[in-house]
Amino acid sequence: MAQTEFVQHKECSESSVSRVLLGPAGQDQAHRPVELFRFEAGKDAPRQANAVPIGLMPLESANATEIWEAPPPTFMGTEGSVHLCGNSEYALGHMRIPLPTSAAIARQTRDSYQAIVRRVRDNGFSNLGRTWNFIPNINVGEGDAEVYRQFCIGRAEALGGLNFRPADLPAGTGVGTPDSETLVIAILATKRPIVNIENPRQVPAYNYPRQYGPRSPAFARATIVGTSGARKCLFVSGTASVVGHESVHRGSAVKQTQETINNLVGIVRSATQVSGTELEGTAGLRVYIRDRADFPAIRAQVQRGPFGGANAMFLHADLCRSELLVEIELVASLA
Repeated sequence: MAQTEFVQHKECSESSVSRVLLGPAGQDQAHRPVELFRFEAGKDAPRQANAVPIGLMPLESANATEIWEAPPPTFMGTEGSVHLCGNSEYALGHMRIPLPTSAAIARQTRDSYQAIVRRVRDNGFSNLGRTWNFIPNINVGEGDAEVYRQFCIGRAEALGGLNFRPADLPAGTGVGTPDSETLVIAILATKRPIVNIENPRQVPAYNYPRQYGPRSPAFARATIVGTSGARKCLFVSGTASVVGHESVHRGSAVKQTQETINNLVGIVRSATQVSGTELEGTAGLRVYIRDRADFPAIRAQVQRGPFGGANAMFLHADLCRSELLVEIELVASLA
């Protein structure tokens, strides 16, 4: 069975390009692009079938593209509003749902999640390893009417209806797209075994108390994809300055970044303990920043931290709680 490695390359200029490889990296192993995440503010129209336009502005270039590649043979196709691509072991799917208003966000999220998960399952990819959710107007609305809380209702209803237990919930990211009116849901599913990971420093998101909404966020802190005796992939969810279930260091971008990195370290440590492996390498980070003015300070903290050697993509985004200033996700390999 092929091992899995992640390699990213970044060029800082008018545009930046990163590569994520699903499969062994080497001169004798060809890879083909299967999914492209393109980050560029205000660009909602897909340029090609396997492109996922995300309305987030990169903070180091005019646009950024993250290319996910896999060994052949690969496949690509669209059924209804679900686009699916991948190879014999992995499938990447995405949906783009226009949301001119936030009134129906719960229903649209539920229906979309059910459609995309059923599609990957119908194609034999039974294990959900990673989700990304890019949500317009994420902090709009008061109390339980807030868009993010309504999104969480829809996601929880969908996954519950598909018989997901808490232990089945995958790693996830949910951030706001300030320059878009399109909800984008993207997932990675696999035929390989998965193990979901929690952080001892944090309450599992799916056990958050009622104060955060009628339905708790349905995701794990991280997911390991791989088999025993082989190199494994670690997907770490979007992670922020949350200890227990409470946001900490309100108003300080520097302290929130430091606390976020502490949480990332705790998650990676838990993953290595559960899997009996060591961290082989960090392929890359996505760093979501609420206030552009905080970018230099946050970047400095990231670069001097334990993951500072990895390529990082810095993006301007709204976050799931209005007091949070930074959120970081990572992809790594364990061996």
